[in-house]
Amino acid sequence: FVAVFSMVGYAIHVQYRGEKHDLNFDTDDLTVGQVKDAIEQNLSVPKSAQQIICAGRKWVGIAFSDDTPVADAARGKCKEVMGVKSLTLMLTPMGGAIVDKTPELAKIEEEVSQIRKELDSLTTSSSPEMFSKGEKLVIDLMSEASI
Repeated sequence: FVAVFSMVGYAIHVQYRGEKHDLNFDTDDLTVGQVKDAIEQNLSVPKSAQQIICAGRKWVGIAFSDDTPVADAARGKCKEVMGVKSLTLMLTPMGGAIVDKTPELAKIEEEVSQIRKELDSLTTSSSPEMFSKGEKLVIDLMSEASI
């Protein structure tokens, strides 16, 4: 007697920040929204900041709404092994968004704090020269922070 197990579902491999993250789903009716929810939960990237690329195509717009089946979105790019569909996605945050508390975010918070301190020190009662110097410093700090 040989037992045969019927496996179904998806194995989604997400490339993000140079690392591969595996997401497994026990359904054949997987939707783009479910994938985005799992990415948000497991990788801390908000749905609104996700840019998903599959086989060179971005999953954006009405053609890739949350209720779009992954099978349709992938357009034949799934490999199937023993009933499990395997798909590789690339994830990048939209607009270079920082999506978790990283050293980058801490640096930005520190720069904003320094800019606020400088702005608070500027007063209209300062001499025009001092006000102009302070204004230039704030502009320089804001320029550096925006890079």
